Amino acid sequence: MTAPLARSALPCLILSIAGPAWAGGATPYSPPTDANCQAPRWSPDGARLAWERNDHAARSVEIWLGAPDTPAAPPARVAPMGGPTAAPAGFQTRPAARAAYGVAWAPLTAAARLRGRFVYATSVGAGDPDLHLLDDPAPLVTGPGADGDAAWSAGAPGRVVFTSARTGGGDLYVLTLGQPEPVRLTTLPDSAEVSPSLSPDGNAVVYVAHTQRGDNLWIIDDLSRPAPRPLTAWTGSQTRPTWSPDGAFIAFYAMEAGDRAATLVVSTPQGQTRTVAEGVVPDSRGPAWTPDGTRLVFVLDRDAELDPVYAAAPGGGAPKRVPIDTVGNTDLSVAVDPRTGGLRLAVAAQGRVTDTVREFHRIYIWTTPSLP
Repeated sequence: MTAPLARSALPCLILSIAGPAWAGGATPYSPPTDANCQAPRWSPDGARLAWERNDHAARSVEIWLGAPDTPAAPPARVAPMGGPTAAPAGFQTRPAARAAYGVAWAPLTAAARLRGRFVYATSVGAGDPDLHLLDDPAPLVTGPGADGDAAWSAGAPGRVVFTSARTGGGDLYVLTLGQPEPVRLTTLPDSAEVSPSLSPDGNAVVYVAHTQRGDNLWIIDDLSRPAPRPLTAWTGSQTRPTWSPDGAFIAFYAMEAGDRAATLVVSTPQGQTRTVAEGVVPDSRGPAWTPDGTRLVFVLDRDAELDPVYAAAPGGGAPKRVPIDTVGNTDLSVAVDPRTGGLRLAVAAQGRVTDTVREFHRIYIWTTPSLP
């Protein structure tokens, strides 16, 4: 890894490949489809699950929503569909015919009218993507350029931070719900600010500054007085930060040019870093935390082991294999099981270990009293 990691103020962890044998196993939840399901996201109460269905043939991305504890209400598509779309601000991609993506659930502390709803980005007509609130046809905020990468926090249930290209590049804005105009947080002319993650108290935001020199993490410690400062200044790309629920750590991926897999790193808000695991499959929305902040759950890029799921404590201890019994794993989300108080994990996977046909990714659910 890079020199800054070698000088880490916290000890580097050696990954153990030992783990428990397969036991129990996950069950498929998303309906069968000739498309890839991705980016599962549990609601904060663990009762509902949203995910994206990416149909390459139809050139579309849809958002689906289900309530696993309510069999009488099968999963269904919920997001409106539009016309040509663009990637999140600051990046380029092949245009899709229609797309809805980037679910950000309202926290349990939000006003009653917002609980159980989420913000997402979608294209309408031939315009740029706008942010929408579930079940509301009107955009959450209007303006030129693409909007996306919404982030919410339990400590700021009335505010949403997002990325916008309305100024020509990618900048961060904060919107106080109910107010007509967002407030700009970043102004660097040679940088696109993307992938924001709000601290649990809602006062700070960590994000990626995308430049021609590479991608690094920056922090704004106080949204009321934005003064961005760098958290990393490394080579390569540092991407997709996620704040731990207890606010003690920020997890992110570090990658050098040409790498397929990433290094999973945790940092304190003051910049003390340590490596959790090498050779990790990057999650589309960033590293997945357990709700209590005691574990990171991730996928290792190991073809011979069919991309197994592991869990590790951010502060130390050997990572342990999670006996989820699925293969070709990728995106993960963890929530408290509202029925038992244990944990439920959602994963995009190509099937179970015993399956003979493994084609498109589906969403699988696994429940457990606790992680290894």
